Amino acid sequence: MKTKQLIYVLFLALIFGCESDPIEANIQTTVNGVVYDNANQEPIANQELIISEYKKRFVFDGGTTYDFIQNIGSTISDSNGNYQITFSTSGKGDYYAINPSHNNLIWNYYEDRQEVKNIGSNNVFNYNFLKLYPCILTINTNNIQNIPLIIRHFLTLNSELNNITEYNGTEVRTIYIDKNSNQEIKFTRIINSNTSQTATIVIPATNLNQQTNFEINLSDSDFQ
Repeated sequence: MKTKQLIYVLFLALIFGCESDPIEANIQTTVNGVVYDNANQEPIANQELIISEYKKRFVFDGGTTYDFIQNIGSTISDSNGNYQITFSTSGKGDYYAINPSHNNLIWNYYEDRQEVKNIGSNNVFNYNFLKLYPCILTINTNNIQNIPLIIRHFLTLNSELNNITEYNGTEVRTIYIDKNSNQEIKFTRIINSNTSQTATIVIPATNLNQQTNFEINLSDSDFQ
């Protein structure tokens, strides 16, 4: 009976994971670096960077999970792209990370959370992001069948792009583009449970460091 109870306890420990000890409180740590756009050779100003605290757990399948505790500090890059932040450990977590906050005006090349390993000393993280610029789309639909239209653009979050619901009218949307390259916008409509059609519109590279405008005229013949 005792053997079964012991096995059960060990099983629960494996299921719920093993926690490591937290790092002691009030240890000061500094993080600094540069946020830069290598493609355009210019700094990125006003990018927020956040220090977050987590509790690390080792789980039964051999992996590791990170339980978020709190954000403990933030800073903004200056006009030259430089940033610096000093934070103190809270005594609750054992894993600290720096996270660039979401910004529609940059593409981060999937550079997200990075571990701050040198607790109690200096850490350097330099970021290479791509500057993006707003492009205001005026979308004219001409008796489009099978509304709504789903809009997708690689550099713009899906949550920023509401579906087009006017079958015959004008709607405005904003996307965020790389000025140096042509941009594809895809409009998809669902015909039935097995069939969809997509219209692909290409916006030529603008090469402009400013907001631009682009007009799109859609009809049924544009969908394939």
